[in-house]
Amino acid sequence: MKKNNIRILTIALVFALVSSFSIVFVACNDNDNGGNNPPQVESSIYDALKGSSDRVILFIGDGMGVNHVKTGEAYFGRTLFEGFDQTGLVNTSCKAVNQATDSAAAASAMATGEKYFRGYVSYKDSKNFQTISEYAKSLGKGVGIVTTDTLSGATPAAFSAHAKDRGDKATIIDCQINSDIDIFLGAGLTTWDGDDVNYDMYRTQFEEKGYTFCDAYSELNLESSKVIGAFSEIANYDSTDETPTLKQLSEFAVDFLEAKYPKGYFLMIEGAHIDKMSSKKDMDGMLAYLDEFDNAVEAVKAQMSGKDDYSLILTADHECGDLQYNGETKEQINSSMFHATYHTKADVYYYTDFKLKNGTQFDFVKNIDNTDIFKMCYALISNK
Repeated sequence: MKKNNIRILTIALVFALVSSFSIVFVACNDNDNGGNNPPQVESSIYDALKGSSDRVILFIGDGMGVNHVKTGEAYFGRTLFEGFDQTGLVNTSCKAVNQATDSAAAASAMATGEKYFRGYVSYKDSKNFQTISEYAKSLGKGVGIVTTDTLSGATPAAFSAHAKDRGDKATIIDCQINSDIDIFLGAGLTTWDGDDVNYDMYRTQFEEKGYTFCDAYSELNLESSKVIGAFSEIANYDSTDETPTLKQLSEFAVDFLEAKYPKGYFLMIEGAHIDKMSSKKDMDGMLAYLDEFDNAVEAVKAQMSGKDDYSLILTADHECGDLQYNGETKEQINSSMFHATYHTKADVYYYTDFKLKNGTQFDFVKNIDNTDIFKMCYALISNK
């Protein structure tokens, strides 16, 4: 009798463990891709943008607060993001209003138009929420993800995957393999900034889905059908045949999507290391990566010259480091201007540079929510 009770208890325990696992596991497969919960976008001021642009490019400076921009402009002696309109401010709050957001919740808000708790990747209430990337693919348009971070990092993941935990790299990469996104470019070949993900372990799975797997910049080829470039690191200034800069990757992604998707595309470009350096109170490092982010933005803007239409949106997911700028000169700027190593609740800038079809004009709102970034992209990429 005692043995039977133990057996019954063991079976019950195993069943409970399996059941609990099935609750937290987030599936991404060929038939899903987040489409089980397409966005329910209410009528909004952004409706006026519908069908007005074939090219939608979203730049995200991770951790780039208002004072990061002001400090950078004072240090470099130039206006950052030249040619953009400094349109207004973005509220970066997550679903837990008493907490500062993290990159997962913030990027997911921009990717899906929904609010999330920290750590969640375009997933909540046991549902995958369709991303702007998935929506663009449903319209037959191209999609690209470019980052200085590991490709499974929170921001690229939010635009290409679904997971209950940003640390669930296996689920995130499985989603990316099955995403049908056209081009992934970022770090991921070896351990990079403490992230122990090696995409080379998934080379075969990506190749079986039609991707050309590149682990050196020199291997990138515009003739490839789909591309994943997972590099040992993303260089800041001095690129090599192995390690490219964000500027080089951004230019390649634009050329790739232009060649394959004349009907339009969505491209997300992230400068991730502004945040990483700020969390270390490393002013020199932050400024170097901010400069490279600006170089990438400038290069893409130059590629848009002569195009019939384009929509460039630039913002940050949150502020990091509680950076304080009080009119310091270049010589006075130093790491003591950081007052924290964590994210804050501060609003961040958003910028726009639009050349819309048929002379479409739009009056931007000065203060918006981070979910409005999705609504803007959704309207722009939509077909009328």
